[in-house]
Amino acid sequence: EIIDVLSTPYAWISHPDPNCTKVTIRIYNQNILVSGYELPMKPHPFLPCSYAFLGIGEKVFVANKIGEGNIDDYNDKPIVRQPNKVAISSSANPFAFALSGKLTFGEDVYGFAVATEPMSVGQFGQYPIYFFCKDGVWTTTITLDGNFGSAPTLVTRDVCSSPSTICPTKDAVFFMSKRGLLAISGSQVANISEYMNGGAYNVPEHLIPLIESANFVGLVEEDDDPIESFANYMHRYGTKVVYDYEGERLVCFNNAFDYQYVYCLKTQTWHRAQYGRLHMALNAYPRCMVVTQDSDNPTMPFHSILDISLTKDLTLTPKKILTVTRPFDLQEPDVLKTITDVRVRGNFAKGAVKFILQGSQDGINFHTISTLRGQSWKLFRIILLANLALNERISWVDVMYESRFTNRLR
Repeated sequence: EIIDVLSTPYAWISHPDPNCTKVTIRIYNQNILVSGYELPMKPHPFLPCSYAFLGIGEKVFVANKIGEGNIDDYNDKPIVRQPNKVAISSSANPFAFALSGKLTFGEDVYGFAVATEPMSVGQFGQYPIYFFCKDGVWTTTITLDGNFGSAPTLVTRDVCSSPSTICPTKDAVFFMSKRGLLAISGSQVANISEYMNGGAYNVPEHLIPLIESANFVGLVEEDDDPIESFANYMHRYGTKVVYDYEGERLVCFNNAFDYQYVYCLKTQTWHRAQYGRLHMALNAYPRCMVVTQDSDNPTMPFHSILDISLTKDLTLTPKKILTVTRPFDLQEPDVLKTITDVRVRGNFAKGAVKFILQGSQDGINFHTISTLRGQSWKLFRIILLANLALNERISWVDVMYESRFTNRLR
């Protein structure tokens, strides 16, 4: 036998049988055994299981390396897969599963999440668990002894497109579907990403000279790596959603991109942040810890980075911000209008924000409006240029206008 030494940050292997003396781990690549190890097991002193503790930090453990082979050589006992069944263990023994604690669904189960909101008034906790299946989201009751108390009940036909996006919070459970990022609160399902539909915006080439001529944000750098749309970003394999309890935010990240989408639950608004490539989230509730690929900073505390109130130094250099609004018609799409006043509201220093107003008749060709109360347009958009510190923000924009009607004598 060949003795092989392995290194691991920490590892614990258990088996629900105290009589188990050995566990074999085999690693296959397309049904071909490439490596494998045999680990000695010993009975746990007070739990009904056997275990192997593999060390912490830079400690190592020694295992017997097994030879090569084919996966069919070890399939002496057939494996029965039941992806549509869910079992719950007893509260006193995590390895004991009673018959009353098993559920069978019509389709495969992708994942589950615990709900904290009642499905109806006066029935808090009646349906505390959501099951995400291939045909929708189901729920059931829990009895006092911890078993399932009723048959599954359908909540919505929306199907979770990625189990890694299932994210429970204190008020709702979020998951990604074909319609967008959905929130289940009780029996209500809401789409919180409707405003994120469509492609990602990149500054058009004809706008770059206009923005740079304002001499307010400097040169507009061309992005060699185009921004992925929100839908493509969220449906990409490996996208994860993590909850920042202290900041009341959802952070959506994917290891293939160096930027993230963040949803603020307080203001119900989205923004995109760039914090490098993030790998996975740590179970550190109520803190929001994310593992990065930066060897110097292997973990990132989102609960403090995204919360300005926790930032100690508010005298950092102001950030240059460029925002281009969507075309808006002021709820009168076919009426010519003249904007008489524009006011940018927020908490910022005098002269820190500047805007460029543009008008259009078709929503495609926009012209810069140099004088208010001038020519009338059907559609408008606003280009915001700002130099904001960490404690400054833009809240909203007030627009006053007059409609030009054609049924009056002039």
